[in-house]
Amino acid sequence: MQATVNDQYEFDLSVDRDYDLTNNHDGSYSMIYKDRSYIIIPQHIDSDLKFLTMSVDGHVMKAKIADQYDLLVKELGFALTKPNVFKNVKAPMPGLVLEIMVSAGDEVKEGDALIILEAMKMENVIKAPGEGVVKSIVVNTKDAIEKNAVLIEME
Repeated sequence: MQATVNDQYEFDLSVDRDYDLTNNHDGSYSMIYKDRSYIIIPQHIDSDLKFLTMSVDGHVMKAKIADQYDLLVKELGFALTKPNVFKNVKAPMPGLVLEIMVSAGDEVKEGDALIILEAMKMENVIKAPGEGVVKSIVVNTKDAIEKNAVLIEME
């Protein structure tokens, strides 16, 4: 299926699809993915950086766009990737710090468990979004924290 953004750019949404997508003819799309329905409204495409900004059920999201050359480079194993480096780990929600699983000086990789945060009686594992070294732990166990509070500072 071809999608159009700003009556200017077209792109194919049919590569490796495990979803059902329908053009609503008003600029929006209906998508069924894993038995759930979504309304997608393309908003802006940055062709230089290859990103698409869209609204999915009212939430603004960015998607990376890969053309046939990007896919070929990846398939051949020539993709140049750099580690995802980050500065701070912030709380995605308010809650209570149950456990801190790292210490200052620890090296972490993407996906490593850093903190267990209790929110709404559920334990949520806060994971590293990339690689880095822990500079300092800003919170302590049993601290009540707000959404977007810095939990860990990275070097």
